[in-house]
Amino acid sequence: MWPHQMLHLPAAGYRTIAPDLRGYGRTNTPTSTADYIVFHIVIDLMCLLDALGLDQVFLVAYDWGASIAWNFCLLRPNRIKVLVNMSVVFRPRNQVRKPIESMRKVFGNDYYTCRFQI
Repeated sequence: MWPHQMLHLPAAGYRTIAPDLRGYGRTNTPTSTADYIVFHIVIDLMCLLDALGLDQVFLVAYDWGASIAWNFCLLRPNRIKVLVNMSVVFRPRNQVRKPIESMRKVFGNDYYTCRFQI
């Protein structure tokens, strides 16, 4: 998704990392859907940053990654210098409805995220 940026940003002096998240690319596919909750993915990213020796990063995210980025900032704000989120605005969790119920109410069952639900 990021080939053009990944080529040009290092030329401008930035280090770039575009990890495959759980179940994507060459990663293992967890057997349980519970293994995909955002908390686990944020921990994966923190471990990656630790392994690379990076205390803080500029985090750039798009689409599904944007939600993960918002949660990363909420859970570990000390690890983020700057967040650039392209496409998904921050929405606090609704205390009454689950996120998928809110999506169905606003966008209907044909919304792409709703289609992936069991």
